[in-house]
Amino acid sequence: MSGILGVSGIKCFLRLALRSEASRFSQKVQNDFAAYNQAHQLPYQLNVSIGFVSHSPRQPLSALIELADHELYNAKRERLGNLA
Repeated sequence: MSGILGVSGIKCFLRLALRSEASRFSQKVQNDFAAYNQAHQLPYQLNVSIGFVSHSPRQPLSALIELADHELYNAKRERLGNLA
């Protein structure tokens, strides 16, 4: 089952059953941002960084959030590296 579980600031936590589902979600969001940027031709570009982690029921929520933050910043570094 998929769905938005919560939003924290600019962070959104999703429950996705499969890694392939997460990849499809990421690609759709990236495509939507690209389409918006193309359609509006603003002097800046909107973008998003997306990171994914797996959670074990025995893992504390704080550890999950720390891993998710790490993956988010890895995705951001990768995206910014692609802009160079």
